[in-house]
Amino acid sequence: MLSLKKLTENEEINQFVSVRAQNLGAPVSMEYLAQASIYAVHRHATPDLWLGGFVVSAERKRYLEVVPACELQRLESEMIPPNETVEISCIWKNTFNEPSAGEIAQMYLHALMEAFRSGKEYILGGTIDERIRRIQMTVFRNLLYHGNVDLQDESHQAWLYYCRREEVFEGFMRYTRIFVR
Repeated sequence: MLSLKKLTENEEINQFVSVRAQNLGAPVSMEYLAQASIYAVHRHATPDLWLGGFVVSAERKRYLEVVPACELQRLESEMIPPNETVEISCIWKNTFNEPSAGEIAQMYLHALMEAFRSGKEYILGGTIDERIRRIQMTVFRNLLYHGNVDLQDESHQAWLYYCRREEVFEGFMRYTRIFVR
């Protein structure tokens, strides 16, 4: 069973940024992290060896910041109200320590539980990786946006998706079925 560590010290947060970057995570601003909750997951016996991590943010929505302005207005007025939305972002796994499929599932469960604890009605996720989109949309069944976004002066195809609070655990059960087929 994996343990969850909430990172609050500057040294821990800098380590999160560094290890995430080594594992091909896109850069993330310290301003974003300062207002968010940052977590690392580890095996109980090795608390200093992180297998992965994630960020939960109820204030700033990193994913929505890259959506073109005309689309963002539509999303906010027609789809999900930002003040009732929490975001799970910056998910990464430590490829050097090769977490098992079960450990990755535990990390996702921790992320979903922390987002659920926010009390917000909607949980937002997103990616620019088609493979990750297919996996994560087993939980986040509602496509919010699909189109091009600019990230670090490059255009990428992106997907943003969400689920409601009451869909989280049913969605996670769908996700776990991927491993037992």
